[in-house]
Amino acid sequence: MADDAELLDARVVFMYKFFHRLDRTRSPDCSRTERRKMYELIADAFCSYGGDRKEVLEHAIKYYKLMFQHSVSDREKCSAAISVAQTLMDLESFDDAIEWFEKVLEFERAIGKSNIKLLHTQVLIFEAKCRRKFATRTSLLSDFDVLNSKIPDESPSLKASIYRAIGQFFASNGDQEASVYLGRAKRLSSETDAEESGEEEECEETSDELEARPDKAILRECMEVARLRNSDIEIEKDRDKEKNAHGETRLHIAARSNDTGMVDKLIAAVSH
Repeated sequence: MADDAELLDARVVFMYKFFHRLDRTRSPDCSRTERRKMYELIADAFCSYGGDRKEVLEHAIKYYKLMFQHSVSDREKCSAAISVAQTLMDLESFDDAIEWFEKVLEFERAIGKSNIKLLHTQVLIFEAKCRRKFATRTSLLSDFDVLNSKIPDESPSLKASIYRAIGQFFASNGDQEASVYLGRAKRLSSETDAEESGEEEECEETSDELEARPDKAILRECMEVARLRNSDIEIEKDRDKEKNAHGETRLHIAARSNDTGMVDKLIAAVSH
């Protein structure tokens, strides 16, 4: 039961943040940059809340694409495209992921990313190609040879990634060469990259005031809103004409308990 309660609480907090952020995007005074940030936060929340469910990831992609649409600079477009591409990979929509990773590559070139960073994105594209439904051995080996020749020996982790990707493709198709490539990937993974990209990844923290609010505070607010709405419904039903066993109306009870908010509502209701 405790787990069920925690899941319900998490769902309430998630929905609260979702609707508040969505409402903010519709506000006339919401700037482009803030609207873009809201879409990113909404999409991130979908991934965190239910990233193992297809329908949730599809919602995340929708908002990452809105984030992309509200991007202006190549740098903004690049970060949004990365989010779309990576989420498509999680969704196993590999053809679409390739298309978006290719956009990422274009933006990275435009903003002057290092050769190693460009190779990293090309490795991601290759991994997606190895996992798509109609991948062919001949085509993948050709791409593998080209990419392997580009990756310097000083970057064994990138080489390990492409050996692992094609090795897993061979394994899924019962190809005996799988063990050769997977074994090579394992050996390369034990080595350390000697070359750094020379650039720090931009990990800009995206947050808003909702992120700073404790979940318990949000839950308390939701419970209070629910209580007030329920009282409104009850008042509307009978305008406080029903009495309890002692002949008291809700107005009497509210006054006795010093619930001034309820008293005001009841007076307003019966005065109509």
